[in-house]
Amino acid sequence: MSQVIFNIIFTPHTVRCLLPFAESIQRHNDVGIRLVSNNCSEKEDLQLKSKATNSECYHYYKVNTNKILQHHEVLNELYNIEEGHYFCFMDSDIFCNDCFLPFYLEKLEYSSAVFACKPILESPLSPEINKLQGRHFHDRNNRLIGGSYFAIYKRTAIEQAKQSLGFLFDRKDWNELNKNLQSKLEAKNMVYERYDTGKLLNFTILENGGQLDYHEHPNLFHIGGVSWNDSLIEQNAKKPSFPNNLLGDVLRRRQKVAKYFSDFIAHCLDNTEIPDVPQLSQSENEKLKEVSMALRKLYHS
Repeated sequence: MSQVIFNIIFTPHTVRCLLPFAESIQRHNDVGIRLVSNNCSEKEDLQLKSKATNSECYHYYKVNTNKILQHHEVLNELYNIEEGHYFCFMDSDIFCNDCFLPFYLEKLEYSSAVFACKPILESPLSPEINKLQGRHFHDRNNRLIGGSYFAIYKRTAIEQAKQSLGFLFDRKDWNELNKNLQSKLEAKNMVYERYDTGKLLNFTILENGGQLDYHEHPNLFHIGGVSWNDSLIEQNAKKPSFPNNLLGDVLRRRQKVAKYFSDFIAHCLDNTEIPDVPQLSQSENEKLKEVSMALRKLYHS
């Protein structure tokens, strides 16, 4: 059995369309996959559990909740059941078309953690920000602070940071932090109103002398935001609303791209009408077409 197990978290009404993404990760790499139900329906839980029952490469885990937990809450729970040398996770709307794992394991020979998979066509982000959000891989000083889309950590680095912090991937506001941690952040010009999932853990890994790495890989694709789009929500299901912090221009653009891919996935699954490609630049539209071809191959393999 592989020493690397990726935790992939499913929210309600997404298993049918996104389980093939997880299958692509396992098919092309020597990894285990933990299929995590974050308040999925009974039908979806049965589908995930069946996948794990019929293959030793898959594991099933149901988060202890009767509501959808936030990302950092689920990661904390998953970390506490992890027994391997690494702690790994990726968003459920990430897929691959070939092997990528050896590339990242090589990076971990000298790093504490490695991150990847910014959403397709992610726009540049302003360095002058008041909140260090999940989509910010760098702080205002252009220092790598890691992401929460795709990550492989050495567990020893997390354990050491946890001893200093007293918590794991928790999202925290500035006024929740103790004076000692605030002083360390002030010294590095890293004062923010809020620190999103894993940011303070990653900061502490750096403070402890660890190293973080960020590398994209041509065989990995992250759609971004698929689980929030109406075209993939089961009929008669309650549709999620976008939180207020998802209303900025950058995320409106990402939402447009995600909507296109959600409609395209619906086309692949149910033979609905092929959606029009969003009007972006010529190079961006070429990228969308490239990923669309990869998706079509994924669903019809």
